[in-house]
Amino acid sequence: MTQLSRPNFLGFINGYTKETKELIDNSVELNNDRQAYAFIVDSTDTTEINEKFVSTVRDSNPQKTAEGQKVGASDSYTGFETVVTPLDKTTDSTEWSFEYYQGKRDWSQRIEQEFDRDVKSKMWGMYNEVNGEVYSLINNGFTTTLSPDGEILYSAAHKFTDDLPGKTFDNLMPAVPPTTDVLADLQERSGEFVDVGDRPMSLNPRKLVVKRGGKAFREFHKIIQPERYQPVNISGANNGVNIYEGEYQMVETPYVATSTEYHFMEDYSNSVLSHPLYLGFHQRPTIYGQDEYIDSLTYKTVYVSYYKRAVKNIPIGMYGSVGA
Repeated sequence: MTQLSRPNFLGFINGYTKETKELIDNSVELNNDRQAYAFIVDSTDTTEINEKFVSTVRDSNPQKTAEGQKVGASDSYTGFETVVTPLDKTTDSTEWSFEYYQGKRDWSQRIEQEFDRDVKSKMWGMYNEVNGEVYSLINNGFTTTLSPDGEILYSAAHKFTDDLPGKTFDNLMPAVPPTTDVLADLQERSGEFVDVGDRPMSLNPRKLVVKRGGKAFREFHKIIQPERYQPVNISGANNGVNIYEGEYQMVETPYVATSTEYHFMEDYSNSVLSHPLYLGFHQRPTIYGQDEYIDSLTYKTVYVSYYKRAVKNIPIGMYGSVGA
């Protein structure tokens, strides 16, 4: 058997690291769209260190203009500015001894298996950290997460702009368990929503985010997916047609903090609204560079991710309750 000399070994593991990095960076398994944060945040790659966002305060405001009349300018209000800078750099590494690899007699196979297993564990750990940090924006939305207007994410007194401090909106729902009354309240709030100019603003918060296996998860399932409960029985009596069936996309995730809380969100991908929650990657989780020789015949594989997260827009289209 060919012995693993130091140069040969480092050449082998560096070549394999490079190939593995390419697979990770193009992986379907670790694809951005499959991560838990993809359901609640505007996620993108960016090279800007300090990014500035201006919050949405109204829809466009076209004017009726008579024949030959000069085209006038509509009222314009300045939204809140938010500057987002990198907050989180996450790193990890694995150190492998030369003696460890020498002990893997059939090194062409067993080293690769060990390396693949370790890479997968490290990469899922990196993405798990990103998911948790992004979900902390809504988990702390009742306490410490701030909107650009200076209010808590879920607040009864959100401002559109400092120009008109009396114009406010309420996206904090009562602390009650899931019922059809909760959904009626949500639809009334979103249907009656008006912008800073008192004009109707189209909202459609149909995405429901809850803790997987929690109380809110179970109770909302009974309401919006009653095909699992026969006959249809919502509030103790057979009420016939369920107008809420199929109306909401339930996002069930372990990253929601408590069993009772629930969050309703606009589908911002199909909306003119700017997404309130932002995740900007300067570097998605990956293997960084090549393996490095440290000392005493020890080699290190380094992993890194670098990103920023923030509430970049006042939370129009978001509603939350701590439940009960």
